[in-house]
Amino acid sequence: MALKGTIKAIPMDSLNAVALNLVAFTPYLLPLPNACFMIRFLNRSNRIVAVSYDGINTHDAVPADSEYTINFQQFHQPNGEVVWLKQGTQVYLMGNPVGANGVILLCGYYQESQ
Repeated sequence: MALKGTIKAIPMDSLNAVALNLVAFTPYLLPLPNACFMIRFLNRSNRIVAVSYDGINTHDAVPADSEYTINFQQFHQPNGEVVWLKQGTQVYLMGNPVGANGVILLCGYYQESQ
């Protein structure tokens, strides 16, 4: 299956910071609807957020009121191959909900196939 030369975005979604849990990872809404070559977290809350891709281990952290982009292609070797975060991947978040305000947004980008 060949890839088209166009980039599309998955629908952006948000999680209210008061829905975070301090002792267990919370599923971030729905699994990724497409395999993404880049994802971006926009943490518009007043809490640091831990990110997990398996619901058990912490893989990333996004400071309060910041954004964090992961470009899976950027450092991939050999160049020319396509690297994706698998379709259906469930993203999980953890953080302190006490006194939290704001939202955490997730954006993702993928390349269409023909």
